[in-house]
Amino acid sequence: MTNEFQGLKLECITPQYIPFGAGYDSQNRDFRGCTVAGSDESGMIDGVAYVQQQYDYAVGHTWRGFGVLIGFWIFLIGLTALGFELRNSHGGSSVLLYKRGLRTKKSSDPEKEAGRNTERPLQMPSQYARQSTFSWHNLDYFVQYQGAQKQLLNQVFGFVQPGNLVALMGCSGAGKTT
Repeated sequence: MTNEFQGLKLECITPQYIPFGAGYDSQNRDFRGCTVAGSDESGMIDGVAYVQQQYDYAVGHTWRGFGVLIGFWIFLIGLTALGFELRNSHGGSSVLLYKRGLRTKKSSDPEKEAGRNTERPLQMPSQYARQSTFSWHNLDYFVQYQGAQKQLLNQVFGFVQPGNLVALMGCSGAGKTT
């Protein structure tokens, strides 16, 4: 607003004069005043004076507002950086469902523990003990199409290990659903 009103000079028009009415014509200009903020004795309105008196805002405030805007921007960038640093690293697209390996068994009885110096491996529960790798070899798939056999899969092979996430990707119409 200060950029637009800087250097602007406007003339006060009839409805803004005091006194105003049918009995007051343009010959009595010496006894009239303009009600618009920023006007002078001659009835001219200075743009910078108008903004200063009407909104209590000066040309120098433009740079203060720009500085506040840059300050908010720096604050939000810092807040975003801090949020990414503190974000849980396990929330990504690859998640380990269970950890492989043996854990050591700790006894709750100190007397039994004192007589034993060796640690025994802890047996994993049966749901984790029976893990297998999902695999396929030489996979063929045929469908009937217009009275003929069409081969959709030809000698396809692959595997998926437990705890891994696997995606089947391809362009539209490549046969992913099949």
